Amino acid sequence: MPRLRVFVSSTYYDLRHLRSSLSAFIASLGHQPVLSERGNVPYAPDIAPDESCYHEVAESDVLVLIIGGRYGAEASPKSGRRKEDFWQVYNSVTKREFLTAIEQDIPVYILVESGVFAEYQTFRENRGRRSVKYAHVDSVNVFHLLADIFALPRNNPVCSFDRYQDIEEYLREQWSGLFRELLKRRSTERAISSVEREIAGLRETHDALKRYLEAAILKLIPDASAKIIEEEDRRISRAQTYSMLRVNTFVHNLMGFGYEFDHVRKALEDAKSIADFGAKLAVLAENKAAEDWIVRTLRKPENSNAIRQMNEARWILGLGPLK
Repeated sequence: MPRLRVFVSSTYYDLRHLRSSLSAFIASLGHQPVLSERGNVPYAPDIAPDESCYHEVAESDVLVLIIGGRYGAEASPKSGRRKEDFWQVYNSVTKREFLTAIEQDIPVYILVESGVFAEYQTFRENRGRRSVKYAHVDSVNVFHLLADIFALPRNNPVCSFDRYQDIEEYLREQWSGLFRELLKRRSTERAISSVEREIAGLRETHDALKRYLEAAILKLIPDASAKIIEEEDRRISRAQTYSMLRVNTFVHNLMGFGYEFDHVRKALEDAKSIADFGAKLAVLAENKAAEDWIVRTLRKPENSNAIRQMNEARWILGLGPLK
């Protein structure tokens, strides 16, 4: 049976002991660790070595990115050259591996050394000031990488760590949550499939009754029949749409938290963005705390499917996706 491929991306020399421990941890879970120094990357003779790494990232299922104090060597076409100027901007091999995973929509888990993470906050307050001295990084590009990560709309969970054990605990918890979400989705999909079969059977009965009633109305009230039939068609179409909306996972979960169906539906119909959805539902539910809770929940990495499910609900209503 194919195993989950987990690519570990980081600089090597400063984090080699951590990489070794992480490789053993991934293997202990039954997954396949992919590390360049372990011979897991087949290097093609006709391309630069780092290009082979990007290919392996694209073939992996998960990427774990570890950010320490070193930024690393420059990516192709000048792969292997390390910049000596602290302020010179360039893309490293590690950054290119991360960008490859983002481009391929591969789930990414980002671990940042706590000292680097704390110093990033100083960089944010002093961006552009070259007089500031940084103790934990060898290149300003480490901070630029973090800034790029935080700017992403999704697939950018970040956790700082002090000890290697923090990494294991974080990944174990995240992957357990991911597996649980998969099982919940399968259960929901089975329920939806059952409802769809029932709807298909009812649709035939509905169509037969509709034809009978339309014929009766045409005969009994010929002058008003067209208007009555048109209004009834709209009502039936709306009822069918709302029935589909009720079994949408996102709507179903919100109703499970106590939100009324009509409030959720109205907020979905009127919202211009994810944040606006939270605000509108908070007003309709007369619960101001709902706004922050909903937006925060949607942005959690372990709930990455929630936005997709919300936009599926919008699609049922004939509306475009929210961001």
